[in-house]
Amino acid sequence: MAGSWSSSSSRTSSLGSLGYDDVVFVMKPDSCAATAPAAGEGNSVKFLCSYGGRILPRHSDGALRYVGGNNRVLSLDRSLQFYELQRKLRDMCGWEAVSLRCQLPTEDLDALVSVTSKDDLSNLLEEYDAASRDRLQPLKVRAFLFPRSTPGRTSASSTTTTR
Repeated sequence: MAGSWSSSSSRTSSLGSLGYDDVVFVMKPDSCAATAPAAGEGNSVKFLCSYGGRILPRHSDGALRYVGGNNRVLSLDRSLQFYELQRKLRDMCGWEAVSLRCQLPTEDLDALVSVTSKDDLSNLLEEYDAASRDRLQPLKVRAFLFPRSTPGRTSASSTTTTR
């Protein structure tokens, strides 16, 4: 962060009693960088992706939890198109087709929403933005990925077995 700093005993009076070994500095942003956001700030969204496992009830209280599989954080630019998101998810999992289901920030795992279009993705991001409004750091989108069979492959395999 560009800026200059200064140390002054007159500025420390509001900070309480400080010893001689304490260092106090005040950042003064340069006029050209005062309003510029940090690179990437607000332009990306993080997905906490879980795949290859299962959602099961916990023995003690029956609450749902994710068991097994892999968990990865995927940081994506908000301008990413839905089909590009699907491609990145397929590449990450190694599956031909991916079903994306996400947990809303105010809901439990028993109310996952399917994300199948750019409108679904936009609505999901709006929910997370609203829930992150009063936080220092935005929430990560909790995403669960499941393998999806492509319709063309199932019909082709069923026609070859009927011959």
